[in-house]
Amino acid sequence: MKTVALIDFSHALRVNYHVRSPDSTPTHAGEQTLAQLSDWRRNVDHTIICLDSPPYWRKQVLPTYKSSRERDDGYIMLCKWTKERLQSDGYSIAAAPTFEADDVIATLALALRTKFQRVLLVGGDKDMSQCVT
Repeated sequence: MKTVALIDFSHALRVNYHVRSPDSTPTHAGEQTLAQLSDWRRNVDHTIICLDSPPYWRKQVLPTYKSSRERDDGYIMLCKWTKERLQSDGYSIAAAPTFEADDVIATLALALRTKFQRVLLVGGDKDMSQCVT
């Protein structure tokens, strides 16, 4: 059975970053995320890592969009480091300027549903439930 996994990178990294032990380095969260993505990669025919691409178009419509979310410098550096590792490890990466990963996932889910027997959506955004058929 041909299966593709569409994975929300930011969600996976954010979860690992916030659950890491206080004595670990931020890089540990990146390594954990890469290990999880590797597990997904081994268990499906194709994996596409979907990325956020700020600045988001929604912020133009609603200036307070995501204004309460804090991102520290450690997380920003970790995000960059982990994305570089994804590229060097040869992952398929998808992003669209001004769109978030869940938007990219929804678009790809629709586009790929005839090319794959199964399209798996991996992320924490409840909006993705609209894509389930």
